[in-house]
Amino acid sequence: MGYFKFILEKYKGPNSRYTCVGCGKRRQFSRYISIETGEYLADHVGICNRKIQCGYHYSPKQYFADTGLCEAVNYRTRIGPRLVPSKQIMSFPKGIVKKSLLVSSYKRNSFINFLLKFIDEKTVSNLVEDYFIGTSNHWPGATVFWLIDGKGQCVGGQVVSFDSTTGHTLRVKGKRCTTWAHKALQQKFVEEGRGVPVWLKEYIEHAEKFPVPFGLHLALQEQNKPVAIVEAPKTAVIASAFFSEFIWLAIGSLSWLNQQRLHSLAGREIVLFPDISMNGRAFDLWSAKANELKDFANITVSDFLEHVATGEEKVKGLDLADYLIRCYFN
Repeated sequence: MGYFKFILEKYKGPNSRYTCVGCGKRRQFSRYISIETGEYLADHVGICNRKIQCGYHYSPKQYFADTGLCEAVNYRTRIGPRLVPSKQIMSFPKGIVKKSLLVSSYKRNSFINFLLKFIDEKTVSNLVEDYFIGTSNHWPGATVFWLIDGKGQCVGGQVVSFDSTTGHTLRVKGKRCTTWAHKALQQKFVEEGRGVPVWLKEYIEHAEKFPVPFGLHLALQEQNKPVAIVEAPKTAVIASAFFSEFIWLAIGSLSWLNQQRLHSLAGREIVLFPDISMNGRAFDLWSAKANELKDFANITVSDFLEHVATGEEKVKGLDLADYLIRCYFN
C-alpha cells in the first residue's frame, strides 16, 4: 500500500478551485498540496476537472523531475504519523437497499418511466431487477444505481434525477442533479433531526465510493459472456436492452477505468465504449488504458461512435445511450 506526500486539494467550495493553466477556464483546476504542511506546489502543478475538453494534468512527480528538486526522491514515501491510508471497500445495510427497491415506488421513478417509452414493460422490469435500480426521495422521482460486488453486497450507490421525457439528467441552477447515495442518506438524517448512524459515518470517512463497476455482479454470474464497459450506469442499462450479447457495466467516470476496479474481470473479453468527445480525446484515453491493461484481460476499444457521430454530437459529448435513444425516436 503506497502513501503520497502530495495529494490533490479536497473540494471545499468554489474558492478551492482555480483557473486552469491549460484551457483558461475558471474554477476548474485542482492543485496539489503537501499532506505534511498543507502548502501548495507551484501554480501550474495540478489537474483540470474538464478531462475531455482540456485534459491538463501536471503531477508532482513531473514537477520534481523537471525541476530537479530533491523532493522528487520522496514523491512516494511512507511518512511519519500523518499517513493517508487507502480507502476501504465498505457496504450498505441490506435494509437501506431493500427499501429503495419497493415495486410500489417505481411508478414515480423518472428513469423507469423514461425507459418504458421505448422498451417493453417486461424487459424494463428485468433490467430494474437485474441491476438493482432503486428509487430515492432525495429528489422527486430520483433513481439509485446501486453497486453490487461479487458477494452480493452493496458497496456504494449513485443518485440521479432524470427528465422522464428526454432521459437527460436534470439540472437545478446549472448544476446536475446527481450525488452519492451516502450523501443523500446523510442529508436525510440531518434534515429529520436524527443522528447519523455509526456505519454511515464510517462509510463517509473511510469508504471507496465507486470501488467496483456498476453491474459487476451480473458479469460474475455469466463468466463466459463478453463484457462491455461504458461510463454511466444509465448507458449500461439502456445498452443492455439493445445488445444482449454483452454484459454491460459502467465504470462511473472516464478516469476511473483501472485494474483495481476491474480486478474481478481478469482474463475476460472486454470491449470499451468511450463517450463521444471533441478530437476523440475520450477514445484516445481509453485506448491508452486498454493498451496498459493488455496483459490483464483481452481488452479492445469500440470505434463505432467515432465513425457515426456528427460534429455537433461530438461537441455535445454524447454517449452510446444518447445515440440509441436518438435512433429510436427518429
